[in-house]
Amino acid sequence: MSNTRIWDALGKTDPAQTKPFQRAGGFSGTAVKPMWSFKRMTEHFGPCGIGWGNVEPQFQVHTAGEEMMVFCTAGIWYKEGDVKSATIWGVGGDKFYISQKAGMRSSDEAFKAAYTDAMGNAMKLIGVAADVHMGLFDDNKYVREVTEEFRPQTQRLNQQLKASVDAEEDELAFLNRDDRPSGMAAVKEVVVKPKPNNAGNPISEAQVKRLFAIGKSKNTDVLEFIGSYGYETAEAIGWKDYKKICDALEAM
Repeated sequence: MSNTRIWDALGKTDPAQTKPFQRAGGFSGTAVKPMWSFKRMTEHFGPCGIGWGNVEPQFQVHTAGEEMMVFCTAGIWYKEGDVKSATIWGVGGDKFYISQKAGMRSSDEAFKAAYTDAMGNAMKLIGVAADVHMGLFDDNKYVREVTEEFRPQTQRLNQQLKASVDAEEDELAFLNRDDRPSGMAAVKEVVVKPKPNNAGNPISEAQVKRLFAIGKSKNTDVLEFIGSYGYETAEAIGWKDYKKICDALEAM
C-alpha cells in the first residue's frame, strides 16, 4: 500500500467548501469548512464513531495581558479494515476574553472554535484538505483546475436549487391566478433581504434561491452571469458582492 494513500484520496478540496479569512495584523488565507472535512473522513473511513472518531479533548486556559485564551488538544483515530490507527493529535486555540478599542468583550464560541481548529489540525496530518494547507489555493490556476474537477458535484447542487425555485414559482403562479378557487387569497412573494454586508461569509441557501429567481425572471443564465464576477458557483458569493450582483440582475 502507498504511504500517501489517504493523502491522495482526501488531499483535494472543493473550492466551494472553503472561505477566505483575515486576522488582526493583515494575515489572510483560506479556511476549510469543518463539516466538509468531517464529511470527507466519513466518505473514506465510514460513520464517525465506527470508521473514525476522536478522543476526549483537553482544554487549557492562559492569560495574555488583559486577554484570556483557550487552547485545545484533540486527537482523531481511523480504521483501515480491522486495524485501528494510533491517535493523531492536533492543537487549536482562540480568545474568549478579547481586548478591543471599545473595551473588553467575551466570546462564548471560543472553546468550540479551539476544538474545531484542533480537529482540523489533526486531520491535516493524514492529508485532509492538504492542498489548502500546502498553499496551493494561492495559485489561481490550481483553484480553477480543482473547481472544474468538483464541478459535477456543485452543478448538481445548483440544479437542485433551481428546481426548488421553479417549483415554488409554479405554486405561486397557481395561487395568484385569476381563476384560482373561490375563497383562496392571492399570495404575495416574500423577498429575502440580504443581511448587512459581510465579505467573509458566503450567502445563505435562501439567498441563492432568490438569485436564481431573479435570473429566471430576467431570462438570464445566473451561472454565466456570476462568472463575470469571478464566481464559479452561487454558493461561493459573499455578502460583499451579493447585493451588487442582485442589483445588476434586477437592472437588466
